[in-house]
Amino acid sequence: MRLFRSMCLLAFLSAIPCAVYAQLCPLPTDPEYKPFQNKVQNGVTKFEWYSAAAHNPVKDGGHPTHAFERRVTNTGQGALKYDWPVGRMRNQGLPEGAPPDQFCHEYGWPNQNDGPLNYGRGNDSTDTTVWRDKDEPQTPSTLSAYLAFTIRENDRVSLSLQSWVRASSKETFEYTYFLKNMSKVPTTVTWKITDVPEVVRAFQEKGFQIPLTLKPDQAIEVIFSSKNAPRIEFEALDILAGAKPNPAATSLAGADVPALLPKSEGSK
Repeated sequence: MRLFRSMCLLAFLSAIPCAVYAQLCPLPTDPEYKPFQNKVQNGVTKFEWYSAAAHNPVKDGGHPTHAFERRVTNTGQGALKYDWPVGRMRNQGLPEGAPPDQFCHEYGWPNQNDGPLNYGRGNDSTDTTVWRDKDEPQTPSTLSAYLAFTIRENDRVSLSLQSWVRASSKETFEYTYFLKNMSKVPTTVTWKITDVPEVVRAFQEKGFQIPLTLKPDQAIEVIFSSKNAPRIEFEALDILAGAKPNPAATSLAGADVPALLPKSEGSK
């Protein structure tokens, strides 16, 4: 079963301090960069996609010159499956009525890129144009970024996983990871981060061991500082969630999950 994910969980922003998100998105109107957007309707499948760029509203501290925002909103009936490669977003089941999936990031100069957005169980497709930086997905100069996911399987497993980063000084970055079990049963989460020693050490210093077992409505937050600049890694994380004593019965596993991680030697 592939992961159900949502790139930004707006419902939790009021409860989670996230200055990075508040500074960058929603992006202010920029007359130099007209947003690309469209509505798609195919039977009961209805959704909207949106891509914007603007001069970075965060001016100080050597931030990249521009910021980017992308959204996919499910306005139809039932869950929306989509894959938007040119927008670097995908979701196996964005629930109807859920907050939009959202990508919010700093980069350099905006470029227009064309590409399809594939959707539905029959792999229908619609043409799109997005604002992208020419160097995506490499992000060595990123100083502020925010990613988050809704992970949902039936009505039993429901998780929020978020990662964000900000530059706390010229040479130091502050990383934050937040997980919350939104289901009514205990949930076991295996987060495959063993190849990132800094992240593993930060969890252990807070008394958390992988796999994590979260009680209903339990939330954990891990914050640490690093001299290593952030990168977006789309394949290093693997979440397995399920209710004890038989997690395999309601599992979500085997998918690549984007997150913000410290860049280490050998990272691209």
